[in-house]
Amino acid sequence: MELPYPLAEKIADNSKNNLRQAIRSFEPPGTEEDQEILTGWEDDIANIAKDMVEGQSPKQHEIQLHQLFT
Repeated sequence: MELPYPLAEKIADNSKNNLRQAIRSFEPPGTEEDQEILTGWEDDIANIAKDMVEGQSPKQHEIQLHQLFT
């Protein structure tokens, strides 16, 4: 796998040189050079926030709280 140096540098910076978090940044949908790279808990929080905006029912909030605390 070849990785452009600027993208590798961005991954290293955003993962704070944590190899596990850096590897997680390669999980689908993949990475592009201009894509914001979220690692670890940042990615989980971004997904929960997106779900909260899309579905604002009491049941959906219950699901999101469960995701947040598990």
